[in-house]
Amino acid sequence: MTPPRHIIQALSAASLFLPSTATPLFTRSDADPPATVYRGDSRPPAAIKANGGFHPWGEYWHAERAFSLENHLFVNEDFLEAVWDQLCYREEDRGPAPELHVNYTTAYVSTTTSPQEAAEFASGGWVYIMQATPNMLLLQENLFDEVLALGGVYWSQVRGFIRAVDWTQSSFADMVRDGRYSPNPDFDEERWGGLTVSEVPEGWDSLHPAQSAHELMDSVGGSVGWNGSFPLLPPETVRTGDAVISVDRRPAGDVRGTSRQLPDASPGNPRPAPDHLPGTSGQPPGYLPGASQQPQNLPGPSRRPLEPPEDLPGSSRQPPDDQQRASRQPPSRCSAPDASPNTNSCPPSRNRQSLEYVSLNNTNDSLESPFKKQRKVALDLIDDRLPTTLAPSEGIIPEEIRHRIEQGIQTEQDCMFVLSQLNSMFPMLLHSSILRRSSSNARHCEELLAWLPRTLLFLIWEGSRGRCPPCQKIDGLEVEVSIAEGALAGTWDTVLVGVAGMTPHLVMATGPEAGYRVRKRFDLKSVFGEKEVYLRDVDSVSLIDHAQGSVMERDKWTLQGVRMWARCAASSQMLRVDRYRDLRLGLRHGRSWGPEVVWSDRIELGDWRTE
Repeated sequence: MTPPRHIIQALSAASLFLPSTATPLFTRSDADPPATVYRGDSRPPAAIKANGGFHPWGEYWHAERAFSLENHLFVNEDFLEAVWDQLCYREEDRGPAPELHVNYTTAYVSTTTSPQEAAEFASGGWVYIMQATPNMLLLQENLFDEVLALGGVYWSQVRGFIRAVDWTQSSFADMVRDGRYSPNPDFDEERWGGLTVSEVPEGWDSLHPAQSAHELMDSVGGSVGWNGSFPLLPPETVRTGDAVISVDRRPAGDVRGTSRQLPDASPGNPRPAPDHLPGTSGQPPGYLPGASQQPQNLPGPSRRPLEPPEDLPGSSRQPPDDQQRASRQPPSRCSAPDASPNTNSCPPSRNRQSLEYVSLNNTNDSLESPFKKQRKVALDLIDDRLPTTLAPSEGIIPEEIRHRIEQGIQTEQDCMFVLSQLNSMFPMLLHSSILRRSSSNARHCEELLAWLPRTLLFLIWEGSRGRCPPCQKIDGLEVEVSIAEGALAGTWDTVLVGVAGMTPHLVMATGPEAGYRVRKRFDLKSVFGEKEVYLRDVDSVSLIDHAQGSVMERDKWTLQGVRMWARCAASSQMLRVDRYRDLRLGLRHGRSWGPEVVWSDRIELGDWRTE
């Protein structure tokens, strides 16, 4: 049996051997922005009309995180926190964590420029053809051709609809594009005709997305009835006979910005599902509050991808076309003593705070760490109808598969085997629609595997409570860099340290001599945007060699090792990472001048030890 740590190393390595892109995440350069978008939905037109259109899920206007583009596209961070809590801190008799059953809020309704993709998500339901409007944000082409409707979509901007019965036929997309669908008699050509989508503004603040969303709507929202505040669409109602029922769109959980408490759970029994179960954008057809809903597909250990349930959770989260996620290149340890500007040993990485490729001086991408943040998962919201099984399991990854993954020559079958193991161990992690999609194209499975958070995989495969750190958050982070002994071990260059692929980097020393050792503290607020940081987010460390235009610089030097310390938040408890204290690596700046990452490696949760 393969040791769990080797499994994690193999899974981590797989993500490093996938192609990367230097294109910003939320920008696009289409000459002609689309005027028509599509959405697949299990609900019939009568239900959408009764609700006044497509609404975002939950009382999003109360939650800052609901306006985050990344939060909508990828897994909600509260879910990852719940997994951490379940495996490391939750008592056995308390049942599953409430957050594992929560439908999280989002300010967006997902649409796509691909009618075929919309049909796939309709799951035998309906494809809606809609007029694009300025409150819709066009994302990068490799994000499924997705267009996010901020605040929702009015019924009167739906041009028509078609039943997605024969969507598997190649002619279906042509039928939609040719206008062979049922026209919506309520479409308002005078109001919506001629409008198109917007691009994500360059100044979009990912740390304060609600403010950016308001500024965008102040600029372009007049045509969609913007009155200066959210919600954009009137509250939903469901009509049953002569009665009109107001729909509670709040998430079924105790989430910031809501006031709804979760029901009690008795020891040993799973927590009941929420009263209302979302469809692809809300309640399923014929929904009545309190009606019992049964799971349609229960993920199991089978390697065969599952067909998605008709009522996809996360009402407005519908990833459009192909799984074209930005991935990363090798190696696992980025040491480049003889690197050149054209090598792939240290590819640049995206700064999560700005969602752009930037460097410390904004002129040289080489300062970026070779590792992107891995805490996001390319999947839809979790399905609260599925059972929660979080007991640690032992997954078996054959040695030959592990070696292929570590060498970057894994096959599609290798990838699907790993995903099937995860699916059988943790069914709520991998959404069935993503598994189905991954089987349709050989590269999709590997790209999905690349975006699974490495630290989350570590928790799944090494779920023993004995391996869990004593705290979830830290409020202090220090790093020590030591130069080896020896006459030629020092360097004339400036040595900096970066963590988690973030900037700014910490200057450790300029021209350190042989035997030099220095320990410094990071400013967590400037690096992560918060004074307290989840320990799982400190998942990599990098050394940057900055060479000025001096004849003495760009010399070869020897790194003795790197150590790190973290202080548990609101505590004196100290943790340390000693894994890299005795590296003894020969390093050298390989570019002409300027900064360059010369070494980098991962920090796993199991690397942290109590002082």
